[in-house]
Amino acid sequence: MDNPEVIGIITARKGSKGLKDKNIKILRGKPVVWHTIQHSKKSTLINRIVCSTDSPIVEKIASSEGIEVMSRPNYLAQDDTPIEEVLLNVISTLNEKEKYSPDILVLLYANVPIRATEIIDTAIKKLIDKKCDCVLTVTDVGKFHPNWMIKIKDDDKLDLFSPTDIYVRQKLPGLYIHDGAVIVIKYQTFIQKLKKDNIYSIFGKDIRVIVQNPGETVEIDNKYDLIIAEMLLRNK
Repeated sequence: MDNPEVIGIITARKGSKGLKDKNIKILRGKPVVWHTIQHSKKSTLINRIVCSTDSPIVEKIASSEGIEVMSRPNYLAQDDTPIEEVLLNVISTLNEKEKYSPDILVLLYANVPIRATEIIDTAIKKLIDKKCDCVLTVTDVGKFHPNWMIKIKDDDKLDLFSPTDIYVRQKLPGLYIHDGAVIVIKYQTFIQKLKKDNIYSIFGKDIRVIVQNPGETVEIDNKYDLIIAEMLLRNK
């Protein structure tokens, strides 16, 4: 894929149950979304950046940073709105207005103020080099491994989720979770895979990962995340 057209889409809805107004919380003197905007602007491979939002405040922040803003309709800004519907709204709107069709989509969540240096371009390059459908970043689940998780029955009785005799974390089978830093998707794959049978099927069949160390990405979902992000940015 020579000189692909790459669009970065920042998703920043107004509401949030976990932490109210999380995308505009102040972190090191700047709103949380501002940090993702800076990450996107530092990419050398993204040709166009669009922020999809229903928040007038986010719209003002993005516009002041020279970012193209697309107002998100209310029905696409709900707690249970699938992210693929948000991406489709952006692409469909641009296609209808400008006949615009990118080669690669880069999904960037607004509530991620910390990303590893150059991770966005690294993911884009991997998608191009591997000729795969999607590349996303992951991190080890660590001590929050399913083998060590429990269920609770009858109000307070412990019930093993997955019975195991492994007591040492290093002996647990490797498991990873998407850390929110970046998802890069081939456009043709995305528009052909909107019917999903699992949470990753919209990204295609050939999905590659980039394993990151804990702390390389911080996704803000609660007050604790905000404190951690503040400490990490201060130390940088």
